Amino acid sequence: MTTVKRAYVYLVALISLAMFSVGLVRLIEVLLEPVLPGSAGFTPPDSSAFRQNVAFYGAILLVGLPVWVGHWSASNRWTRPSSATAVAERTSVLRNLYLYGLLAITMLTALYTASGAATAVFDLLLGRATFRPTALSEPAIRLFVALVLWRYHWSVLVFERALTAETGAGATIRRLYGYGVSFVALVTFVDNAVLLASVVWQSWFDASRAVAFRDLVAPFSGGTLAALGVWLGHYRWTSDWVGDHGRQAPLSARKLAESGQTFVSAKAPVDDRSSTLRSVYLFAAVGLTVAGTLYFSSQALFVLFRALLGPGDTPGPTPLVIALGRPISGSAVFGPLWIWHWLVVQREAANQVEAPRQATLRRLYHYVVALVGATMLVVAAAGSLRLLVDLLDASATNIGLTSWQDQLALYLALAIVGLSAWLYHWLRAQRLASRPGILGSAERGSLSRRLYLYLGVLAGVLTLLFQGSTLLYALLKLALGEPPGGHPWSDLARAISDSVVLGLVLVYHWRTLAADAAWPEEHPTLALPDIPALETEIPVAEAPTACVLAIITGPQREAIEALLAQLAGSLPSGSGLQIRWTELAESTIPKVLRPDRGRGGPSTRLS
Repeated sequence: MTTVKRAYVYLVALISLAMFSVGLVRLIEVLLEPVLPGSAGFTPPDSSAFRQNVAFYGAILLVGLPVWVGHWSASNRWTRPSSATAVAERTSVLRNLYLYGLLAITMLTALYTASGAATAVFDLLLGRATFRPTALSEPAIRLFVALVLWRYHWSVLVFERALTAETGAGATIRRLYGYGVSFVALVTFVDNAVLLASVVWQSWFDASRAVAFRDLVAPFSGGTLAALGVWLGHYRWTSDWVGDHGRQAPLSARKLAESGQTFVSAKAPVDDRSSTLRSVYLFAAVGLTVAGTLYFSSQALFVLFRALLGPGDTPGPTPLVIALGRPISGSAVFGPLWIWHWLVVQREAANQVEAPRQATLRRLYHYVVALVGATMLVVAAAGSLRLLVDLLDASATNIGLTSWQDQLALYLALAIVGLSAWLYHWLRAQRLASRPGILGSAERGSLSRRLYLYLGVLAGVLTLLFQGSTLLYALLKLALGEPPGGHPWSDLARAISDSVVLGLVLVYHWRTLAADAAWPEEHPTLALPDIPALETEIPVAEAPTACVLAIITGPQREAIEALLAQLAGSLPSGSGLQIRWTELAESTIPKVLRPDRGRGGPSTRLS
């Protein structure tokens, strides 16, 4: 089947299914309005507006349903086992995009409608006066339709994976769906959880907020529970892809097998540990939780420093406790998630077959956290210098609506949190990069380290470029006799302060790059003493007159596989090949290439 034909069929099927589902949901809601008491925007059944709504949504439903059934049935005929195009159709990119795209749309719809339904349930349980029956019926109807559509298309995917193994493009689309929905649900969960924890904190320490607690706990609880369920469900599902786990095929597939048809397990052996999208998801989650933890920790310190630097708007201990509610709540939500995701990264790195990938996962984490911490530290340093300039210039009005105590408390908090995060992770990375030999060379030449260092250089260069232009512009205006406006000297001082801070960042990172380049370049080699002489089972009289010694530089798996294949294929019939592995090979070459290994120990024999 041509790609254009597939695109037409699945595009029409998608649009018509959307028409059908929207028409069905809205028609049910319109019909329930006269039945449910207290409906907002109630439309009497005998009114013209009611009849128009029924006719409009009924028409959408009746037009969309047959069009979708027709096109979807046609695409399913191409996937039947008796069809010559069955395998190609089941593994086609467009079909997988259609199925996983619908799974994503319906699941995200279910997420947010479940949040609304849970909110309505909490409204009912808490006895809120604003509760309306339609506030529960409308999200419940949408949730039901979304879950039915999701479950149907999920069963189609499971059945087709039972018949045909997943290909590369299909696996990529599956990962996009799984990790994409997981991340969206995680963001929704932490957002609602922080708000919910803040409301609980404030209502606990301030009895006057009891009414507000009852009004706010319902929406935040609903969103938290719905997002938590979707995130945990999809994270558990995506975690099943890590390792060789089999799952029993569905009943329909087992019946096909009993009738003589072959099938592949619905959970074919896969291993997503080497997937780029899984690494992207894990480090996006780590980045999110790290940023959240550092932000709320700095906010908590800001509140404490602000209280130490001077009285707040309202004296007494209660405002301080209330002000600490959101920062502590955010830290309590983001902190455990940061630790948990980092443990997941460590566990998966430890299970990697190839040592270079373990190092890559570790580097990404440390440099991401160091980058976040360094950014906070730079902002604090530049802001502190700007504040000092404003305080020294009595005519400056740049302090604005916030007092200098607020700004100083903020910059102190950012400096402490940012310095702690940056110093720990950067010094750890520096210790690893300072090791002699091939391990230190690999660390210094890693992509993560170079990206981190060049980002620091780039930030410094761009700041000097723009602030230097600003400084020169102001000086040229003064030299040409243009009267200065505003506060020229404080503006110049702030430009200089920014240039000083980012200039130091530029110099430090550039010197680090130069120090890395000054190290002698190390190449991994297979040491000659560790490679015994080639042993064969050929009689001495028939032994070859020439001997070839091959030394591979670099732990590339492909190079070693090619060498072994070439040597094994070149030996005469009945001869053998004995291989010994060095310490470097022990740590970098997958076990499948060296089932019997060791320095001076058993060897791998190919014959």
